[in-house]
Amino acid sequence: MTRISEHKVLYTALLTLALIIADFVVTSDVVLVAQDVNTSIRLIRELDSEDVGVADPLGLAYSPGANVFYMLAPPSAHLPSAGNETIIRLTSLGKHAGSVQIPAMPEDPINMVFDSRFNRLLLLNGSGDTLIEVKENPDGELDLESVRRHDVGRFSLGSTRGIAIAPTSGHVFILDGVAARLVRVVPAPDGSISQAEMSEVDLSAAGLDDPAGLALDPATGHLHVMSVGDRQLYELTQMGQVVAARALPDYELGRPTGMVFAPSADTTDDPAQMHLYVALGGPNAEEGRGRTALEHNLLSNMQDAADSAEGGLPRRTGTVVELALEDPVQTIRGSATLASAQLIK
Repeated sequence: MTRISEHKVLYTALLTLALIIADFVVTSDVVLVAQDVNTSIRLIRELDSEDVGVADPLGLAYSPGANVFYMLAPPSAHLPSAGNETIIRLTSLGKHAGSVQIPAMPEDPINMVFDSRFNRLLLLNGSGDTLIEVKENPDGELDLESVRRHDVGRFSLGSTRGIAIAPTSGHVFILDGVAARLVRVVPAPDGSISQAEMSEVDLSAAGLDDPAGLALDPATGHLHVMSVGDRQLYELTQMGQVVAARALPDYELGRPTGMVFAPSADTTDDPAQMHLYVALGGPNAEEGRGRTALEHNLLSNMQDAADSAEGGLPRRTGTVVELALEDPVQTIRGSATLASAQLIK
């Protein structure tokens, strides 16, 4: 065989292989391979309970305008409340920056979020029939004279386990853990909730195991849900499709009492860099809501020692952790990707 003939044979073989590969890519369905979307989470820092001012923090929300976090704290000797609920302000560095008291308390503090479109803090009670609104004034302070209650019983919410808001549109997303659904609430143009439109997304196919906590990443428009049962953090499109499943770190985070995305606290990072902040009140946070930071640390040390003796994972409870999420690696077949679903930011 001549050299020219050998080149023709090789060229024909390569062309045939290329056509086979192209045909496979074009005709295959869009597939998101599970083992390729399990990505990591890095612990950036853990806020000290003495800096925060309380043990067993409950709820967590972030106001981009004031650049502060809001957190619910239990009544204690250090925070006399006269029967009211105390809302603590934290700087972006996690330092205590004062507190205010409101005559209202949601049954589950995980249902707290800040609405930057209408400059208000929203708190949904656990039964899902009342939404409490507190306005933030131009000075970045909560206006106690603005406290309002909205009847949202017509949404027929079950056991609500998290709430998040798309910052630009103001659309509200509520996680109904028992019914395994995501409820989208579209407020009226003036921000009214009582007459808002409502739709829902079935999450039963997402495989969430005991979901708790909901946060929306403003950089992507994706929602994040912690699946406590299988220790995974799921990233979902607003249509409920799984984009990534990230295994939680090799220590027990406990049950979240609040989740929110906010800029990285590292001043050397890009200001647009978002991290996930998670409030961890521990498995018995409601029972220990009056503990001081010292009492909490003593009890936590005792629990850690017991866990270690039993071969369990060290726990992080009664604190706020800052987590960095690595970009998911996806294996996509076809011309579309699951992440390309329409987003409302």
